[in-house]
Amino acid sequence: MTRGYSRNQVRDMGFDRKSYRFPREPGKGTGMLTMKEWAHSQGCLLCFFELDEGEKLILSVWRQKDDARSYKPRNCDLDMTQVPIGSRMDLEYDLTPKGHSRFLYAELVEEVR
Repeated sequence: MTRGYSRNQVRDMGFDRKSYRFPREPGKGTGMLTMKEWAHSQGCLLCFFELDEGEKLILSVWRQKDDARSYKPRNCDLDMTQVPIGSRMDLEYDLTPKGHSRFLYAELVEEVR
């Protein structure tokens, strides 16, 4: 399993990243992880989700200070680099005081093998 893809790899796979957006308000939802892309300039992993309601979101996870290889939402221990694309997940996210999205929680509903 690939931990994440580069922007060039994502483009070469034909993935339509332009149809996804960062959340503009806090929320919860269930949906499928459709892509994982390294954003090296930001030092994070971008996780792309298609929610059951049809919304397409991007949520960012950053490297954990205590573990150089794990990238987890703020309030859980699920390392997103280890979640296979195609897995279904319950998600929770909110906004920082500056209005940036923040990935709070993720739980696997159905993992693709």
